Amino acid sequence: MHTHSYLVGYEPFNMNFMTLIFFLLPITFGLSQECPIVSLGSFICFISGMLYHGTYTHLYYIIDRIVVFINVTYFIIFGFTYTIYYFGACLSLVTLMIGYKKLSFGENGVLFHSCLHFISNVGICLLIQGCKEDRCVLYKRDIFEYR
Repeated sequence: MHTHSYLVGYEPFNMNFMTLIFFLLPITFGLSQECPIVSLGSFICFISGMLYHGTYTHLYYIIDRIVVFINVTYFIIFGFTYTIYYFGACLSLVTLMIGYKKLSFGENGVLFHSCLHFISNVGICLLIQGCKEDRCVLYKRDIFEYR
């Protein structure tokens, strides 16, 4: 009898899929801190991550990479603040980039990649807190507001 391990390889609905639940933290934190545009970005990452980690198809991989790249670029540029929180968010980003390249494809890749989901969401929450403290352009910006 075969028992499924959530740490075995990159199979649909493994541990990576389950750790996407961490994206609910910045979604709710962003809304509670009046930073809805970051909540929307986190929600889109959550959906694209579910599609990819639930299927591991190449199309959803490409979509997920594009979503992550656009969100990271947008939020690092427009979420800039002179706070320790922004520094922490940038440190999280550097950790993610190194961790993704060095650890996601090794022997315990599923476990390490799942940890990256947690680290990325800590970084997003730090970005939100920095925006609230220093009133970045994302703070209190309505999702449907155009400037």
